Amino acid sequence: MCVLVGVKAVLVALMAQKAEVKYDPAYILPSQIANHITAIGYEATVLDDEVLGQNTVEVHVSTLTDLV
Repeated sequence: MCVLVGVKAVLVALMAQKAEVKYDPAYILPSQIANHITAIGYEATVLDDEVLGQNTVEVHVSTLTDLV
């Protein structure tokens, strides 16, 4: 398990290949979250910065089903 400073919670939707990430913008930005996911071997793109409000962002992760 990897801990990323500033990430409070992650909700993964395997079939949709999306992750909903709650984060603290004082520590990390949505683009940095996507970069960290890419660094561990999965393509990740931020769908919309803070589109869900309350410092929550949706990230599209390709091959997300490989995580399980």
